[in-house]
Amino acid sequence: MKDMAPAQIDEIWFPLMERTEREQRAFAATHCYCKARATVKVESTITVDGRKRSRFVSRCDAHATTEIVGEVRFTTRVFSETAAIDAEVKLAECWAAEAPFQAEWDRRGEWVRYPHVITTIGGHYHRDKHCSTCYPTTQYVLVAAVSGLTEAEMVEAVGHHACSVCFPWAPTTTAWGRTIREEADALAARKAEKKAAARAKLAKKVRLAKERHARAVAKVDDGYKVYEIERCVDDIARAERELAYWDSKNPGYSEAAA
Repeated sequence: MKDMAPAQIDEIWFPLMERTEREQRAFAATHCYCKARATVKVESTITVDGRKRSRFVSRCDAHATTEIVGEVRFTTRVFSETAAIDAEVKLAECWAAEAPFQAEWDRRGEWVRYPHVITTIGGHYHRDKHCSTCYPTTQYVLVAAVSGLTEAEMVEAVGHHACSVCFPWAPTTTAWGRTIREEADALAARKAEKKAAARAKLAKKVRLAKERHARAVAKVDDGYKVYEIERCVDDIARAERELAYWDSKNPGYSEAAA
């Protein structure tokens, strides 16, 4: 585990955390309204006109029963001491499973995690749960993929899904649909395409000048003027100089073209 990245650890750890939370809720349910080592806890549900109303009665030895009195249905569910012990054992097992991950978390000094809002569609990633754009009812989830990243790396990874209040430099438009890295790659591709087109234009100019020179040489016996040949030679030299100068300013593109 020492060689694993935070994202890899959290990918395994987060499901264990969810299981622990479920067992904690089950443990609390079996101990609610009961003192330590109480015999039972009773949850009574009363159904009136199709609506359920619950009430709790502690320290009762009754068994689960259903009783109908007129139009009112009484349902009583009993949590025994055995159920409470089983819940406690399962919770202890969950804590034991998380222990190695917790130890590694403490050893590394608690790597950063970014809460992701799930209350609304298209929720953002935040620095913490105290952002001014969130509410007490806002629900979050931790995403293992961004665990341990710096703020700059996280924003680069999720793009406009990062909160612009927590991270002011984050992109705010949702029209891109692409991350910052993808946008930079697309910009570099467009730049390379323009450079390639510019070099191709200069190379074509050299090629056309040589073709005109070849035609002029072929027609010199037919009364083609000699000065036309000399002009073609000058055009070839000028075009080659322009291409050589462009290659000297753009060595990477000239090598790729070659």
